[in-house]
Amino acid sequence: MARTALLAVLLGSSALVAAVSTAASGRTVVHYFHPFSNGRIAPRVHVTETAGGRCWEPSGVESRRYAWRCLRGSLILDPCFSWTKHGRFVLCPVEPWSSDVVRLRLTRALPAWSLHRNVAQLPVGIWTTTGKRCAHSSGATSAVGGKEITYECTGGGVLVGMANAGAGTWTIWYAPGFQAHHLTRVGVTDAWW
Repeated sequence: MARTALLAVLLGSSALVAAVSTAASGRTVVHYFHPFSNGRIAPRVHVTETAGGRCWEPSGVESRRYAWRCLRGSLILDPCFSWTKHGRFVLCPVEPWSSDVVRLRLTRALPAWSLHRNVAQLPVGIWTTTGKRCAHSSGATSAVGGKEITYECTGGGVLVGMANAGAGTWTIWYAPGFQAHHLTRVGVTDAWW
């Protein structure tokens, strides 16, 4: 069966840019979240909540410019994005694949921004061929099978190590939980930055 590749690029006013191809073509789809357009909140971005908070360092899960690790009360929000390095607010996606955001009014100035090089190859979110939706764990994690847990999945399960992006469909190790002793290689349908 012939399957066509879809290159979706939502330009200018868009909130998301999806590139590469559709999962139906057997290739992993790569998505980039863009919360701003020409200095304003992008039209497709929906602010679902506004709160006060602060950002104390660059994001631990996102390597793009002006991505931050922030606090809203005692809750860590990472990544959050500002339009400039001196922004008065940041936008924090509710989930890596969502255009819904929390608008965090900054109670302190943003810190100096610098690139965390260790996160450049780890998407913020991954969808697997087994139906799991998983978000990058930026805090202290444990290991399964000698490999560091890098993602926690909705509904249970974890992804371990880095995705193998060498083929059309990426793969990554999956374990059913933190105490698992067995890893299974699963495909990645979508990767979200």
